[in-house]
Amino acid sequence: MRAVATILLACCLVPVAGCGKRGAPLPPEPRGPFAPEEVEIRQIGAGILVSFQVPEPRNRDKPSQQIHRAFLVKVEQAETGQAPDADSFRRRGDMAGVIVLDGAAEKRQAFVEPVGAPGAASFPVLWFGVRVEDRRGRSSPLVVAGRIMPVLPLPVPPRPRAEMSATGVRLQWDPLPQDSELPINIYRTVLGGETERRPVNATPVTGRDYLDSGVAVGTTYSYILRSAMPGEASYKESESSEAVQVHAVDLFAPEPPTRPVAVQEAATVRLFWDPNAEKDLSGYRIYRSRGEGEWAVLQVGPVSGTSWVDRDVHPGERYAYRITALDQAAPANESGYSTVAEILVALDPDSPDGAGRD
Repeated sequence: MRAVATILLACCLVPVAGCGKRGAPLPPEPRGPFAPEEVEIRQIGAGILVSFQVPEPRNRDKPSQQIHRAFLVKVEQAETGQAPDADSFRRRGDMAGVIVLDGAAEKRQAFVEPVGAPGAASFPVLWFGVRVEDRRGRSSPLVVAGRIMPVLPLPVPPRPRAEMSATGVRLQWDPLPQDSELPINIYRTVLGGETERRPVNATPVTGRDYLDSGVAVGTTYSYILRSAMPGEASYKESESSEAVQVHAVDLFAPEPPTRPVAVQEAATVRLFWDPNAEKDLSGYRIYRSRGEGEWAVLQVGPVSGTSWVDRDVHPGERYAYRITALDQAAPANESGYSTVAEILVALDPDSPDGAGRD
């Protein structure tokens, strides 16, 4: 009987030993969608914009896991209240919006929520969260967009203008109504593309002009302007101004090179000059005249450095040199001439013609 019990116990232990796993069991893998990404909140005019990036499905090959809908949840609280947690959103949150996302995976979407009742003079602190669900109704985690305390709509910047300058696109606008001193945010779009989510200005612009030096020649840009509440963690801006367009074309030549000097080196003449400071400089062009002759270009392509050697010179001849700067435009813009550097080429004591001469 004892032998039989021993055999039964060994049989019971075999499956356990054959399992090969140790430790506590792992939790099941999540089955709902990934959470929305890059969730942001801002006020534009009389609306609150909550934007987000639609996440990828966990498995693209399974239709049931495609992202189907997005939900906007809102929590109102007193100004002194603490940030609501996920449980607060479940218990106190109001469903503020639904977007059907079929076919919109991996694209940026946005909810627009009215600021408040028409005529209201003040508004509560608002918290917003976003979650998505797949075609089977499985929900992602809720992502809190953040907190915003809306303000009355701000004045729109009037009559924006844009034009090219030597250093970029120069934007100007008229004063805001009621002599408002609100700063300005500027948004740029490559024509045919989407408006950038961040203003091109690193900090809100005070005054009535701004230089956008980060443009690419040959590209057409569109700009919109919004006035903004200063010192706010989240964006609170006016409605967008009318859009203005400008084609970035370089029509501005570099400054002429400065302080050219001509020095004889053996049987050659070396030119030196100070470097130009332009960021789009492609090089320099050398002009020479011999005696009373005409000016002529000495080389085919632009000179990249700030010195150049003329090897085609003859003893006893007088040469004059002047230099221009070229930029990277097509065709290149050429500066005016530098001042003239002159030199009388002497006999080279090391050459056969100069041997034995003092």
